[in-house]
Amino acid sequence: MQKKLFSLLGLFLVLIFIAVLAGQQNVFAKATVDKGFNCGLLASDSGLPSDITTQKTHSVVTSAGTSTLTCRFSYTGDGLPKKAVKRTGFECFTQTGVTNISRLVITPSGQITLVCQIKRPAKPSASAQMMSMSAHAPSFEMSGVINR
Repeated sequence: MQKKLFSLLGLFLVLIFIAVLAGQQNVFAKATVDKGFNCGLLASDSGLPSDITTQKTHSVVTSAGTSTLTCRFSYTGDGLPKKAVKRTGFECFTQTGVTNISRLVITPSGQITLVCQIKRPAKPSASAQMMSMSAHAPSFEMSGVINR
């Protein structure tokens, strides 16, 4: 009986260990970087008189799903502000989804920078995952003296 109980307990611990390892991120996984794609900024979002586009772009998507999109525009038309204008928190469409973590800066010289980020929630640590699994796992009660 005790041998069977220890076998079940050992199997249970091995299963927990495998589940924790499966949930770990690969720290050696690479990020995906894209450059030179089309990026547009609507007049309604920038406050400028016309829509503008650029290919001065940079996008990084990590293996964890966090992404940052950066677009740099040069605008020479009318309607530039007398001092730098900054906007944050507007809806921005990226390669990995839609976000409100956004920042737009328009300078009097016509340099415009748009940055949009998607931040995925952090995964719990291995010890937190194990504690969570243990809390939901069936418990084994052992009583008596172990004879060796």
